[in-house]
Amino acid sequence: MRNWKKAKVRFPNIRGEEEIYFHNLLCIEQQIVYTATKYGRISGEEIDFALAACGLNVMAQLDSRERPEFVEFSAEVMELVKRCMSTFDPAYNPEVAETARNLWQDPEDEKHHYHTMGSVIRRLSDSCQFWTKEGGRNGYIRFVTSFLQEENLMPESDKIHFTIGSKNIPPEIEKAFEEEEK
Repeated sequence: MRNWKKAKVRFPNIRGEEEIYFHNLLCIEQQIVYTATKYGRISGEEIDFALAACGLNVMAQLDSRERPEFVEFSAEVMELVKRCMSTFDPAYNPEVAETARNLWQDPEDEKHHYHTMGSVIRRLSDSCQFWTKEGGRNGYIRFVTSFLQEENLMPESDKIHFTIGSKNIPPEIEKAFEEEEK
């Protein structure tokens, strides 16, 4: 946890830019709410541990010299880490892996994706710390749940929605998006 608190400053702070990263944030927030609902209890501190583990995993993807060291977490926290990582990391989700193979044209695309997700995790971690301090042990989960309910975005099942980023979008994918918008 201490390693993440020191290291997260390597990622740009996207506070105030949440609209741009809405889908990235939403995918992870849905997994947080799903896991908290499934177990009926998960504290802000436990969520912050899971986000720190995700952040350290991202750092290890960007720099092979980084080796995250984790203490043993509860089953709930470990499930949350896996579910959050499955929203963006090819190693955790075969759908993400397939999409990455089709989308990433060079190593810069993968690097861009992980830098973006590092910033997203930093934002979520900062928010978790703020709402836990502001609203107590369950302040963050109450905040996220309330937001998702207001926006009608509550997770309806254990389905994991994912996000993938690329610095360069292949022309055939860009064309498909343009045709879809028509």
